[in-house]
Amino acid sequence: MPGCAGTGRIRPQDACGPLDLASFGAPHVGTLVHACGPVPLLRALQERCVDWPAGTLGIERFAPVRPTAEAAFSCREGTCGTCETDVLDGTPDHRDSTLDED
Repeated sequence: MPGCAGTGRIRPQDACGPLDLASFGAPHVGTLVHACGPVPLLRALQERCVDWPAGTLGIERFAPVRPTAEAAFSCREGTCGTCETDVLDGTPDHRDSTLDED
């Protein structure tokens, strides 16, 4: 891409094979990982990056995560933020696809 040399890498599976997530070490300070892809890839990335600094991994889904139970939201997909609410007690049941864990 013009103007983007050295700022990132694109690894299409059809040309490069499956991504070897086990070969990735901890990121350097300021490293951002952005991924778009199918659910198995995104799930594997989230598991691999769980110990990385908050905000290191950004993901873009092909479709919203399907809720396992009903929650109050207007878009019916969990991507608009309508379902954001204050938590008065206990641990939040984090089901949206937009907000981070904080």
